[in-house]
Amino acid sequence: MSFRWGIPELDHGNVWIPEPVYRFHGPLGVKGNYFVLIVHLAAFKYESRRGKAMPSLSTIAERMGLSRRRIIELVQKLESDGWLKVKRQPTVHGDPDNNEYNFEPFAKACWALYTEGGEESRTTPGEESRTTVVKDSALPTKEEEHKNKKSKNKTAVSRRAQTLLDYLNNRTSRSGAARFTSWAGLRERLDEGATEDDVRVVVDLKIAQWTHVEKMRAYIRPRTLFGRESFAGYLSEARDWDQRGRPSFNSGHNSQKAKGRSAADYEHLVTREGA
Repeated sequence: MSFRWGIPELDHGNVWIPEPVYRFHGPLGVKGNYFVLIVHLAAFKYESRRGKAMPSLSTIAERMGLSRRRIIELVQKLESDGWLKVKRQPTVHGDPDNNEYNFEPFAKACWALYTEGGEESRTTPGEESRTTVVKDSALPTKEEEHKNKKSKNKTAVSRRAQTLLDYLNNRTSRSGAARFTSWAGLRERLDEGATEDDVRVVVDLKIAQWTHVEKMRAYIRPRTLFGRESFAGYLSEARDWDQRGRPSFNSGHNSQKAKGRSAADYEHLVTREGA
């Protein structure tokens, strides 16, 4: 009998890491010690009789071989990025060292990317050997090759879309539940040939242009910026703005022009589809 880790004793008490998590934690930017921390939290949740991850910071630090201060920094970063929810429960001495950690937002994001890959990219525990036999028994048909290639391309586009959505969230200082989670037209624009630089310059322009107009701030969102009818116009405007050195909309000549305008003067920039 073969053992997964080469030593029989290591096959007991393991924490199972789902395929979507180990395949897509990297594209989501949860790498290195950030990912290791989530794995340890999963282990604590697995070991807990109540099914909750509630280790002390000192215990996590000891297991990861890091300082308590560094663990706090890792937790705060994961929390601010929206991947981790922390329910703080101070001890009787007021020390916040017995918190409950919920990494469900991170798990859901991994699952979202995974499901975009198509059914043929998924396996479930126990299917690995059967899948291998099927692949070894016959070469894929042209139709299967085309389907696999299409699936890989779709997954790659989804990863790019998530990266750009993170860019929008970070530029608008959104965190936790306030973060945008819907790609809302973003992936379609990438499929049509828009580059990551195209998307970023549109985001940068509209943030610079609308942040200081109260009624327009609400339109700094995926379905407005990346709408089918609106994006092309925004991109043309953004490229021109970029070539002119990205002049500010809150100083000098631009500021004076803005002062004489109302929100209605800007609303013609938002197409019916985008709004």
